[in-house]
Amino acid sequence: MKGAGGLLRAVFLRLSSTGLACVLLIVLLLLTWRGTLAQVDFGLHAARERYFGSFVFWQPVLGVSLPLPGAQLVLWVLAANLVCGGVLRVRWSRANLGVLIAHLGILLLLAAGFVEYYHATRGVLELFEGEEAAEFQSQERWEIVIGERLADGRWREHLVPDADFVELEAGAEAVFRSADLPFDLAVTRFLLNARPRPAPPGDPAQAAAIDGFVLEELAAEKEVEMNCAGARVEAREKGTGAVRAGLLWGGLEDRPLVLALGGGTFAVDLRRERVPLGWSLRLERFTKTDHPGIDMARDYRSLVTVRDGGLERAVEISMNEPLRHQGFILYQSRWGPQSGPPERRLYSVLAVSRNPSDQWPLYACVVIALGLLIHYARKLLRYGLAQSGRSA
Repeated sequence: MKGAGGLLRAVFLRLSSTGLACVLLIVLLLLTWRGTLAQVDFGLHAARERYFGSFVFWQPVLGVSLPLPGAQLVLWVLAANLVCGGVLRVRWSRANLGVLIAHLGILLLLAAGFVEYYHATRGVLELFEGEEAAEFQSQERWEIVIGERLADGRWREHLVPDADFVELEAGAEAVFRSADLPFDLAVTRFLLNARPRPAPPGDPAQAAAIDGFVLEELAAEKEVEMNCAGARVEAREKGTGAVRAGLLWGGLEDRPLVLALGGGTFAVDLRRERVPLGWSLRLERFTKTDHPGIDMARDYRSLVTVRDGGLERAVEISMNEPLRHQGFILYQSRWGPQSGPPERRLYSVLAVSRNPSDQWPLYACVVIALGLLIHYARKLLRYGLAQSGRSA
């Protein structure tokens, strides 16, 4: 037991050392520098996942691929260093009160990043003037929707979420079952970026073709929102065992796979995941101001009406003035179409984010500033009293 206690104490001392904190901060600086440059080659999403979303990544160094720590691992170790060295090891006294408060503020800042990475939802909302929406679509995640036509003519949706099929391995399948449907839907192949192409007789892919078409896998785009996913599905009717296979492609959201099974009509589609807002947003007016003499936007903003229950309010969203409502944040992201005649009808693109820790960085900065203020005010007071004593 004594040996184990000594080992734990040694680990605690190493983990709480100031030297470790300096090394971790330098590694974070290098990761930020390398990850920023990598956005040119890999794109924003891929670079973020490689350098900042991973615990370990492989990096070629002088022709040899070496495992290097990612920002996830570095930040977890830094959090442990702050707890051990900045909270537990520091003597709890009035003299160190400011230091303790500042360290707690830094821990809150790290917690904000953790919550945002694992629990934030992001997407976009595109609106023409006069249009209203109560949901936005994700740029990264996909979903399969099964639309069921009811007896009264309305449609009911059954959703298969992204997590159920996006990491499907070759040769495996994901099966969606529902007691409300007369068939099971099996996803036998999913491609993050693909396009349908004809497979004429003699083509090696003809054996896997459906209605003369196959899905051709494409390299992932640098910008994740440019990927267009595809999937091969099979609808297996319950009882009879009849199978109807089809291809789904994200570029044809308005042309679903129509199935007539079990005496009903169903539409199966692959689309970007849609997230409900819980309230609606109507674009009243979009304005764009160009630089003098050129067709390049200097400023663009959207005047919208927020409708939540029986309440309405007008809000102007610009690049530096987002809309915050019910936990959602809407930024003025871009506009479109980027080309066309001057009289073309423009639409506004709003970036939407739902981040439970949105205000945590602000709170953390206030706590850190308070801690530093207490610490240095006490130092200044002691210095002033010492100088007064010497003068006396």
